[in-house]
Amino acid sequence: MFPDRVRFTVEFTRLDYGEGGQAVTGHGRITLYLLHTPPETVRQLAQTALPGAGERVRFEKLRLRRPKNFNNPGGFDYRLYLENRGILVTGSLSHAQGVQRLGAFSPALARRHPGPAAGKNAGGPSPPVLW
Repeated sequence: MFPDRVRFTVEFTRLDYGEGGQAVTGHGRITLYLLHTPPETVRQLAQTALPGAGERVRFEKLRLRRPKNFNNPGGFDYRLYLENRGILVTGSLSHAQGVQRLGAFSPALARRHPGPAAGKNAGGPSPPVLW
């Protein structure tokens, strides 16, 4: 946790946009920015109001994008770093009101960890993979 932001690693199951939406599969890293919020309030939000491991959540007005590198030759490859952890997209929110908790804690969801095989389905048709 940072003094002015909270990060989540999430598993996407659906994307809604405009009047439509579709089932998807994939993992993302979401950052909730809490600029101008006292550090104690950020800690309190992280402990009480924000979702924990294994909870279902909906993000309103989430801006998603593919991870990018900073074109520094020989520098750290952030995109590859995230990809190796099964994270295909990053996103950001600017207000805690954009985070809606949907369900109770699920030990099965909490134990899941994104990895290189994230998003693969053992049988039958699977939803589109994010990017």
